[in-house]
Amino acid sequence: MKKIWKAVLVGFFGEKTPGHVLAPPIPKKKPDQTEVMEGLESVTRYFGNQKDSLFVPEFVAATEINLVLQRNEILSRADAEEALQILNKMNDVEHYDGSGWYDYKIRLNYYIRMHGFETEWNHNNILLKETVSKTD
Repeated sequence: MKKIWKAVLVGFFGEKTPGHVLAPPIPKKKPDQTEVMEGLESVTRYFGNQKDSLFVPEFVAATEINLVLQRNEILSRADAEEALQILNKMNDVEHYDGSGWYDYKIRLNYYIRMHGFETEWNHNNILLKETVSKTD
């Protein structure tokens, strides 16, 4: 029994022992723009499928933000600011504000950052830092 647990621990922690071969690490691929946008749309659909009326503002805001993001092939600073303005206005609206909304915010933040913009979280708001974008 001890040998089995040792093999499990060795496999988990990666300790090399005679006769034990570690599998090569699986390379992590960063999602591309299309995959991140699909994730944003997936969360938006989730909001639209909920019965609770508190999801309606989240669905409307996410739909508006997605349209702004898809307006141009390359996200401009003005588009990023507009998307974040819509997002941050949700702090003044009664809405569900659960893990789905937090997931959407994380995905949006990633999408904006992958276009070369620096962001910062300030309480419940996501703000663009005052830096020059690669695309402006």
